[in-house]
Amino acid sequence: MALERMKAENQALQSELCVLRPMLCVAKTNVELESHLKLERGETRKITTALKKAQDLLATEHLQFKQEILQDVKHQTSTNKEQQMALERMKAENKALQSELCVLRPMLCVAKTNVELESHLKLERGETRKITTALKKAQDLLATERLQFQRKILQDLKHQTSLDKDKQLTLERMKVDKEAFKSELHAVKLMLDLSKTNLELEFESNLEFERAETRKTTAALKKAEDILQTERLRFQREITDLQETEKSKTTCLAQLEAQTSTLMGALNEAQQELKIRTLQWQEENIVLTAKLEVSHVIHLAQLEMHASEKKTFVSLLQKKAEEHLEWDHVLEQLMEEVGKTKTSYETQLEEQQQANKKLVDNLSEAVQKMERNCIHLEEDRLTVLRDKERLKYNQQMEKEKWQETESYLKSQIECQTLKKKEKKKWFKWKGNRPTLRQDSTNVSHDLQKKGQKWKSCKSTFLQASLRLERNLQEREQVWQEEKSPLLQSTDWPTNHLQ
Repeated sequence: MALERMKAENQALQSELCVLRPMLCVAKTNVELESHLKLERGETRKITTALKKAQDLLATEHLQFKQEILQDVKHQTSTNKEQQMALERMKAENKALQSELCVLRPMLCVAKTNVELESHLKLERGETRKITTALKKAQDLLATERLQFQRKILQDLKHQTSLDKDKQLTLERMKVDKEAFKSELHAVKLMLDLSKTNLELEFESNLEFERAETRKTTAALKKAEDILQTERLRFQREITDLQETEKSKTTCLAQLEAQTSTLMGALNEAQQELKIRTLQWQEENIVLTAKLEVSHVIHLAQLEMHASEKKTFVSLLQKKAEEHLEWDHVLEQLMEEVGKTKTSYETQLEEQQQANKKLVDNLSEAVQKMERNCIHLEEDRLTVLRDKERLKYNQQMEKEKWQETESYLKSQIECQTLKKKEKKKWFKWKGNRPTLRQDSTNVSHDLQKKGQKWKSCKSTFLQASLRLERNLQEREQVWQEEKSPLLQSTDWPTNHLQ
């Protein structure tokens, strides 16, 4: 967010410089030239020092911002204070730059003669081209670094092992960008030293119009800062929500991990759509800046034509007054177009936030339903285990009873065999053998009954276990049927966003 803020400030400074340059073309008297030249030299030195300070602060703040975000992923509690300090520093620097610009504006209005204006205009064109190319390069580098940095954050959340390599690459790139930016600033400084030719004071109406424009730009900057702060808070809330969802996922069962991965895919798609929307907004801003540059080039061409055609000072003043009125009308139209684009983008952001809120609500409902179904499945599983344990316990009890009866019957059979042997001696001639045979048949019949009871208990136990398995399968089928509409409900907002 700090990089975006610095980018917006650089664009605002560029727009202010573009507004100031066509106004530095008229002089009142040659007596005030020497004093204004001295003041201008001092102010140019101040500007160069301020630019160097801004460059160093950009590099330091960029590195601090990367380190703070990496520490936020590991330790979220230690980063809030550092980010607040960084934002306060950036605000103080912005205020200092604005105060310096307010001091510079009334002093950048001196020129010697009309002959030197043409050479100054040529030098100024070269300077503007170099400055615009340097600013475009810096903006492109900042945009690419921002995209790479967001991608790195997502990769860090998934794979924390690749942080060291990415960190080294980003540091090397930042060093190269810093050196290039230093060289460009040195070139700009040299061009400012060369542009010591005298500039003329412009009309008082232009100064008043410039002050009104500075007020408008400061109000626009405040609005942009508020929007950036809201975006930063929203981004931090999204990061905290993602971390909370990851913590809650660890508590779920292994069977639900596939379903949670699909939900995370939906969230990633939503984030990619947000990135696409931000890129589209940046492209629209680039188109608007290109339009402003084209209008600036047209205005410079008009100034060249008027410089070649000017013969008398009175006709030049009249023509310039008319041209300034037209230029003011064009600038008002451009400001209206910029305001319209800003309002449209704010409406798009509100719609996107509402869609994100709906997505989060749907995801929370899906997670709650999944947790409820998990609880029901666990309860069913516990009931099944309890039933199995009861059946096992009953089986063991029946087995023990059967063993006791079997041992008891065996002992009775042994006793009866002994009695039979003893009675054979006594009832050998009395014909009592059929009674003994009947006793043995009764005992065998009892044994068969016990065996049948054991088999019936075993069959009932098997049937109960089969019923429990069928119930579990039916519960799983019901869960699968309930899961499909949940997934469809979570996929609906992503399709709606597409």
